[in-house]
Amino acid sequence: MKSVFLLLLFSMLITKSKAGREEDIKQMVQSWNTLHNGNNGNDFINVFAPEVYFYGRSISREQCCKLKTKLLKAGFQQEIISDIAIAFYSSGTVTCSFSKRTKAKNKIKEHWTYLMLKQIDGQYRITVESDRLLNENESLTLNLGKEESNKSKSMKIPLVIFGILLLGVLWWYYGRDTGVKPVPEKSNEYLYTQQSSNKHSFISNSDEAKIKGNAFENFIVKKFDTSHFKLIEWRSDKYHEGIYAASNHLPDMEWKLNHPMSVPGTFAVECKYRSGMINGYLEIAKDYQLNNYRTYQRDKKIPVFIVLGLGGTASQPAELYIIPLNNLQTGKVYSYLLQQFVKKKVDGTFFYNASAKELS
Repeated sequence: MKSVFLLLLFSMLITKSKAGREEDIKQMVQSWNTLHNGNNGNDFINVFAPEVYFYGRSISREQCCKLKTKLLKAGFQQEIISDIAIAFYSSGTVTCSFSKRTKAKNKIKEHWTYLMLKQIDGQYRITVESDRLLNENESLTLNLGKEESNKSKSMKIPLVIFGILLLGVLWWYYGRDTGVKPVPEKSNEYLYTQQSSNKHSFISNSDEAKIKGNAFENFIVKKFDTSHFKLIEWRSDKYHEGIYAASNHLPDMEWKLNHPMSVPGTFAVECKYRSGMINGYLEIAKDYQLNNYRTYQRDKKIPVFIVLGLGGTASQPAELYIIPLNNLQTGKVYSYLLQQFVKKKVDGTFFYNASAKELS
């Protein structure tokens, strides 16, 4: 019996070790990416190896830092827009490939990029930085060795599942004989709160999100002067046990500018509140939600705006952003891209230019 438990424990540790290495590597790649949106090229000294094969030539990391500094001074910015594909090799080298979007001199391009990393003094460092086009044209020979097979990794997953099932059977068996009952874990689905009346209650995560969403929508509605705007539609996101109306997929509000001195116009608003960013970005919508909004915009022939509240509270956000739907390619938005959509006065009312189709 001990051998079974030891085998199970060993397999779990191996799987966790592999997952831990991948997580360390992804963190390094994200750190490298974040540095491209800063203003200090010397910070790259912490991610590069002493010698780097840098877009077709071998240079020192100090030279890499100088090139990055020059790039950042020109206003360069970038973001990773795909998953990071990681491969391990017997030589100890790790390859990472992904797609990124860059902005330089008001030109936006998408590139396929790859990095190679190796452990140096116990830390992963970048030894190669290049892109797919250069990789296809250059004659660089790397002794990577044999790529680690995924076969052993796939074999561990059924073993871990079997081990978990075995533990469950043993727990049930011994619990039945000794009268010991397993203690159920508290579900993470609920947040424990204490009301001012000293009575305890549980609020589910979905209910809390609904409460915050309603509070933010109430905040936004009050920013439209009813002498200038008419609220045509304010959709409810009611649902019960997975049953909800089809209108839940549509933008929250539809407004019409009806001031006699202005050009009339109709537009839609989707309200999103987030308490803060994680690693310099946030997800304001899923891709399928954006597709629903695009379909609505096309069919109704009216512009859709994402009004984002950030920080503070849902009823009084610290920052407010007005993002035209046409400017969103993905639901993931980085901080440096948000600045162009900021509303300078959070407590100010909204204005709409129907001719330019701009909400401010």
